[in-house]
Amino acid sequence: MTEVERIFNELTALRELTAKAESPSDLNAFETLAAKSLLLAAASYFERQICDSIENTARSTGSKEPFVNFISRQGLKRRYHQLFNWEMNHANQFLGLFGPECKKLMDDDIKADETLSQAIKDFMYLGSQRNQLVHNNFASFPVDASLSEIWMKFQSASKFAEWLPKKLTAVSTAKREENEPLAENAGQDQPAPTI
Repeated sequence: MTEVERIFNELTALRELTAKAESPSDLNAFETLAAKSLLLAAASYFERQICDSIENTARSTGSKEPFVNFISRQGLKRRYHQLFNWEMNHANQFLGLFGPECKKLMDDDIKADETLSQAIKDFMYLGSQRNQLVHNNFASFPVDASLSEIWMKFQSASKFAEWLPKKLTAVSTAKREENEPLAENAGQDQPAPTI
């Protein structure tokens, strides 16, 4: 169970208690605050998931610790929200950061998988709404989705967060293998470089 699922379960239980009080205004107020809370929890969760995925993939595909630290400190820490164009419902800007060849491979997967395509749209929705919520007066900003709808978008968007590290690893591993000499040629005398 993720932290987001735990929060959703707790909010759902509180919503049931609020509904028993038979006060529509209290229930509406709770729904609004609950949706905002779950939205922030979901977006925060994905920020950590995506950053960890990039760092872990870099490490597992052969990047040495100094480069992993550089990626983390200069590329991810406090810059996560700059990786995406939150005004769009696609992740093209983010995927493009991995280079044109990798982006094309990822785009091919997305075009072939409607569930993944929808997952990215839901991921982008959560990130966009999070930005609007925190930068446009949390107290008065109207979230246009209910607690249940936010939960469904989180579940959908999770598919993107699960797919990304697998795809990055597959692309990185395949590319590395293409560039490595064949084992049968390893150790053979190579001509000395000319100076």
